[in-house]
Amino acid sequence: MSSSTARPETLARLRANAARAGLRLGDDDLARIAAGAFLSNVDNFSRVVERVSSDTIPDYLKDWRDHRPTEASPAADTAAPDTTDPLDPFAPLHVVAAAIAAGAVSPVALTELMLERIGRHDPSLNAYQIVLADGARAAAREAEREIAAGRYRGPFHGVPVALRDRLALAGLPPPAPRPPALFDMH
Repeated sequence: MSSSTARPETLARLRANAARAGLRLGDDDLARIAAGAFLSNVDNFSRVVERVSSDTIPDYLKDWRDHRPTEASPAADTAAPDTTDPLDPFAPLHVVAAAIAAGAVSPVALTELMLERIGRHDPSLNAYQIVLADGARAAAREAEREIAAGRYRGPFHGVPVALRDRLALAGLPPPAPRPPALFDMH
C-alpha cells in the first residue's frame, strides 16, 4: 500500500495523533508507515464502521460509546485542549501518556484497570487468545519505578498494550497459521 492509496483522513488522523503524543511525522515517515499493512487495517475498519448502524451494536457492547470519526479537521482537532479522563476506556493515547508522565495516573493502576476490563468483557468478546497478566503487572511496576526515579522514556512508557496474535513473542509458542478469510473487507 502506498501513501497515495491510504485514505487522506486516516493519514491526517495519524499525523494529528502523533503530534498530540509529541511525535513529529514528516511526509517520508508517513509514506513509510503507509507502505506497511497497518493503515490498510485502519482503513478497512473505518469502512466497516461507516456501514454499521449504531442500532445494530450487540447487547454486550451497549455500554461502549460511539467513537466514529468526526468531520472536524485535524488542525481543529489538535487546537483545543483535550479534557478526556485518562482512565476512560476510549481516552486518546496522548491523554493517557500525558497523565502517566505527569504522575496523575499510575502505570500499575492503569494496568490493573485494563486487566479488570479484559476479565469483564473478554468472556463475551473472545478477543484475547492469551493474557499475560503477570508480565503486564511486572512491566507496570518497573515502569512506575523508573518514572518515579526520573527515568521517563517517552510517551508510551507505562502504557499497557495488546498485541496481535500474528506477532512472535519470546517465550511463547509461534503464531498459529492464519485461517482463510471469511470475507474480504476491500
